[in-house]
Amino acid sequence: NWKNFDERFATFSSELPKEQIYHKKQGEIHLNLYHAKTTWNWPRTDKNGDEVSAYVFRHLARQHKVESLIFTGFYEDDIGVYKQYFVDQVSSLNHAYQSGNYNDGINGVFLPFISGRRAYIWLFIHNALLSSESYSAEDQMNLIKSFLAHGADLADRVQTHEPGNHHTRGLVGLYEIAALFSEFAETEKWRKIAVDGLLWHMENEIGEDGFQFERSVFYHMGDIENYYRVARLARNCGFELPDTYTETLEKMFQSLELLSQDNGKVPPLQDCSGNYNDEVPIANTMIMGYDLFRKESWTGLIGDKLPKKGFWLLTDDLVQDFNAIEVVMPALKASVALEDAGYYIMRDYDQ
Repeated sequence: NWKNFDERFATFSSELPKEQIYHKKQGEIHLNLYHAKTTWNWPRTDKNGDEVSAYVFRHLARQHKVESLIFTGFYEDDIGVYKQYFVDQVSSLNHAYQSGNYNDGINGVFLPFISGRRAYIWLFIHNALLSSESYSAEDQMNLIKSFLAHGADLADRVQTHEPGNHHTRGLVGLYEIAALFSEFAETEKWRKIAVDGLLWHMENEIGEDGFQFERSVFYHMGDIENYYRVARLARNCGFELPDTYTETLEKMFQSLELLSQDNGKVPPLQDCSGNYNDEVPIANTMIMGYDLFRKESWTGLIGDKLPKKGFWLLTDDLVQDFNAIEVVMPALKASVALEDAGYYIMRDYDQ
């Protein structure tokens, strides 16, 4: 909610002071590589004449380091320069799209995963900038045109269902655009395309035990966030979702609860982004579940401090009342089987 962004940002800055260092570093990386009005083809070079790898080009296309630039502007209380850089970069992509002068191959700028990820980052930036007087009506129209172009392109691309989270991310981006700009006639159709696609993924990729088909804790939590973002936004905007959607999402949270150990973490199952020797914290994910379902048994899994993502994804009342939540520590769990996932949890105290 842009109307209380300044207040939310002040709390975020106070409670997570190290984030300023992170965002400054990430923003500088992006500034040192690309002009504001950049090109969107690959192979390409950066502003220093060095070749840009496919990996680094994907970072440009996703735009997550631009989000760090905007954070830096708010930290420095001087958003104007960073706002203009962002608006100019959006304009350069708009121009590239209209002229067809962009990469649409393996590292395609408008592939569903990349386009969907960029959409939610730009939507966050757009709403943050609405709190600034420097964000002019012309700037806002520039962004809205880009969001609608993203929506129309995604609506075409995602109708061929493909397994995996890359397609899912595109569907989520399409829903987010369609929900936030629902005054445009096409967006009702876009929401239906998105929800139908997400239901297809749930039916084909989430087992009866609630675990995601890739059997990785990190991919499971990533898909939870995907489905959560749609559920939270639908509730905020007053749009209905099928019961199957919310029931399946609830089971996904429940499977994490079943896997959790007495310390509130889960084992590093499958691809865990290199953290194979460490237990995996789940508070960032379980706070989303508590937000939607308010299950008392999950209060012991949401941590004692509001997680980083919570500042920007959760409702105002939950952010404000987080420290007042009455925590019920999880009871000792019995041994359990997630049969579809093939995970069997034997607890030594379970007789």
